[in-house]
Amino acid sequence: MDTSVLSAEDVELEYVSAAGVRERGSLGRLWPVPFESVRPERRFPAFRGQGNWCGWYWSVTCGGHVGYESWLERDRMMLLDFDPLVTGMASQPFRLSWTGSEGKRIRHTPDFFVRRADGTALVVDIRPDERIEPPDAVKFAATAMACSLVGWDFARVGVPDAVLMANVRWLAGYRHPRVHRTGVAARLMTVFAEGGGLLDGARHVGDPVAVLPVLFHLLWRQALTADLGAGLLAADTEVRLGMVREGGQDAVCVRGCCEQVTWSASTAACRQWPCWRGPRSGWISTERGRGRGRRNASATPRAVFPPVSAWISGTAPCRRRPPPAGRLHPSGRWLPRCRRRVRPL
Repeated sequence: MDTSVLSAEDVELEYVSAAGVRERGSLGRLWPVPFESVRPERRFPAFRGQGNWCGWYWSVTCGGHVGYESWLERDRMMLLDFDPLVTGMASQPFRLSWTGSEGKRIRHTPDFFVRRADGTALVVDIRPDERIEPPDAVKFAATAMACSLVGWDFARVGVPDAVLMANVRWLAGYRHPRVHRTGVAARLMTVFAEGGGLLDGARHVGDPVAVLPVLFHLLWRQALTADLGAGLLAADTEVRLGMVREGGQDAVCVRGCCEQVTWSASTAACRQWPCWRGPRSGWISTERGRGRGRRNASATPRAVFPPVSAWISGTAPCRRRPPPAGRLHPSGRWLPRCRRRVRPL
């Protein structure tokens, strides 16, 4: 079948609901399902000799972990999490299938389903330009056609800008709501109302070691903004008020394109935060794709955030030495790692 004449009834959609039930039907019937809340359609395997790095990323937008199948997917998911107009997303949300021109059944699973604040949807496929083969191009074209039939947007994206991605990775280390300090945030918003240098503004509010984490958190939420694509964040980076303004601890869009961006410290707080790891924390982390990661039993995890003191002094933040293999008892004593063999996912 020619993909240019596809109809919503010709495309079959299969997904796994939040309750774990596998559903199947035509795209024309199932498109109203809130796919930002479904489970991944397939698992994220881990095995010896694996060429790609799978893992789980803790998303502020979703308030939980979202899986990825490569570091490129992780980076793109981090950018989606950084976008304040994104209110929900799911990885490997569903599988589409249709009859190809030769009569064979063609199947394709998009990488992400994204829900925006205005209610519109975006389906994302991630593949660098140099890795797109002719069969892949056919699948992407058919997926774009199927999405247009039900009013969804479709985007095929590749490798993001290196400078932008480096800055977003740094800010992601401060994305968790627990970094927020209402009083410090209010003073920072006042100091940067007219714009100014990043480090000078932080020193004007107080001790940079205590203020910078809140400043980076506001940059992540885009309550404050800087040109993240022009260069790496530095002491003289110009910071000004962003597209999201402080409303208690909620983020409110000031562009007028939506009433409220659903970021809230009460709803986005991760109930499993001891297993969350910052991208430069030095821990063995699922975000770096090193297996399943290790959960810390301590109520106060160590080395979660990037080293602010090294950043202030101008030295490159070196990776800290990982803690001993095992887990941390609440008393502060390290327990040896169990030597039983762990089955892969």
